[in-house]
Amino acid sequence: MGMSCTRSVFIDGNGWRGCMRANDPYPFQAPNARSPTYEIIETRPNNVYKIRGCEYTDGSMGSSCSTLILQFKTQEYYSERKGKLEALVAVNLGQDLPAPAFDENARVLEIRNLYQGAAGNTTLPVHAVSTTCTEGVWGARSVRFRTNKRNQVVEIIDDTNDNELGVTSHFYYDNRELYFSFVHVHAPNERTETRAYYHNQEPFLCKLTYVEDPPPGVNAGMPTVVPCSELALSATIAGAKALLGYHDQQDFAAIETWCK
Repeated sequence: MGMSCTRSVFIDGNGWRGCMRANDPYPFQAPNARSPTYEIIETRPNNVYKIRGCEYTDGSMGSSCSTLILQFKTQEYYSERKGKLEALVAVNLGQDLPAPAFDENARVLEIRNLYQGAAGNTTLPVHAVSTTCTEGVWGARSVRFRTNKRNQVVEIIDDTNDNELGVTSHFYYDNRELYFSFVHVHAPNERTETRAYYHNQEPFLCKLTYVEDPPPGVNAGMPTVVPCSELALSATIAGAKALLGYHDQQDFAAIETWCK
C-alpha cells in the first residue's frame, strides 16, 4: 500500500479544503471496490499503534494489505492565515518495532491493582458448582466462578478435599489471561502456600510460604522467592485453563463427576 512509504502526514481540518468533505472520499479506488479498512493489532505506550490496513480492488487481485507502526502526536504547524497552530501528526515508524523491555516491578504493580479489583469482590456475580463423594473415599469439591459485567471470568476458587488432603486454588484472569495464582495445600505433614505472577500467561515471579513446620533456615509464615521451575506450576496452569474452558462452554460435568 502507498501508506507504507509515507513517513508522516498532517491531519488538518481547514474548512476551505473541499476535498475533505467530497462525495467520493477515495478518488483513486475502483468504483465497485469496498472501502479501505484497518484494524489495531497492538497498542503500545506513547500513543503508538501497530495496525493492519487494507485497500481493495474489483479485479482478480482482490486486496492489498500492509502492517505498520503509527505514532500520533502534536507538533507546531504554521498557517499563512492563522499563524502557529497545533497539528495532529500520524508518524509512520515502520513495519515493526522491537518489543518493549519487560519491567517486572511494573508488572507486579499492575497485577496487584487487578487483584484488588477482583479478589472477593462482592459486587460481582458468582456461579458455584459443587459435588460430594458418597461412595468409597470421602471427598468434596466446590468451584466458584466470579465474573465481571461483560460475563468474563475474573476469579476462580477451586476447593477440593480428598480424605486428608485439601487444596484450595485461586486463579485470577484479565481478558481471559491468567495473571496470578494462589494455591494453599493443607495436609497432615504439609501446609504450604504458593503464589505465582504471570506475564503472557508464563510465570516470572514465584513465592513459597511454609505455614508451619518449615525446613531448616526458613521462617514459618514468611513468603520466600523461589525459582518458578522448582514448583509444579504446569499442573496449576493446566487446571486454570480447564476451569476457564468449563465456564466458557457452560459445561461443568467434569466438576460434578469429580468423584468418579
